[in-house]
Order: sequence, then C-alpha cells, then structure tokens
Amino acid sequence: MSSTNDYAKVIRMCACYEARDMTGIEILEIDTTGEEWDADSRIWDVQQLLCRMSLPILQRKPYLKNEYLIENRIPPTRVTGRVNWDEVKHKLDPDGTVRAAARYQSRKSDPKKRKALDDSEKGEKNKRTRDFKRLDKV
Repeated sequence: MSSTNDYAKVIRMCACYEARDMTGIEILEIDTTGEEWDADSRIWDVQQLLCRMSLPILQRKPYLKNEYLIENRIPPTRVTGRVNWDEVKHKLDPDGTVRAAARYQSRKSDPKKRKALDDSEKGEKNKRTRDFKRLDKV
C-alpha cells in the first residue's frame, strides 16, 4: 500500500491508478497515533530506511519523498476518513491536467498504447508542418 502525507501526490497516484484501468480507488485518511500501531502494525519512513540501508541514490528520487510503508495493516480504528476517487476526482483535479498526464504516461509505458500514441503524434506532426515550405526549394 502506498501512503503519503503529500496531498498533491495522492491526486497523482489516484490518477495513475485510474489510467491503468484500476477501479474502486479509495483515499484513506488515517491517524498515525495510538497504541494499535505499536501492537501489530508499524509505519516506516522510506527516507529513513534508505538512509539506514546506505542507498543515497534512491534517497534522491522525488517519488520516494513523503512516502511511508505500512507494516501488516492499518488498524481499523485509525481510519478517520474514506473517500471514493470517482466521487472527488473532478473536485481535486478540476481541469483534468493531472489525469491527462497520467493517461499519457500510461500509454507511453504500455507497448500497444505506445504504438497508437506514436501513430497519432506522426499525424499531428504532419498537420503542423504541412504549411511550411522547405527553404532550399524556394
């Protein structure tokens, strides 16, 4: 499970999951205090783990900033809020730019979708350059 305290990152992650055709995406708000965490669940700060493992290259990766790992499970009593992504995505990303960027990245990384994207970009490039004449032909 991916967890963060960066709200912009939450929106990007939800948009990426949606772009990969995942459904039922939920955003959980959790309280990280209380003895339930000490009993059978723990939260690990990724940056501290990387430091202890002497992995400075990974520490510099922006996607690992504000990232936390949850051991075992989130104690149910510590879930303070639950929101369905489909219900709030238009409010959190009103102009759709984050979702559009996630769809673009998803198509770029999938070989079948990448071919369709490349084909559409070739057509767009031809439209943009059709009206220009070569200088050496003038």
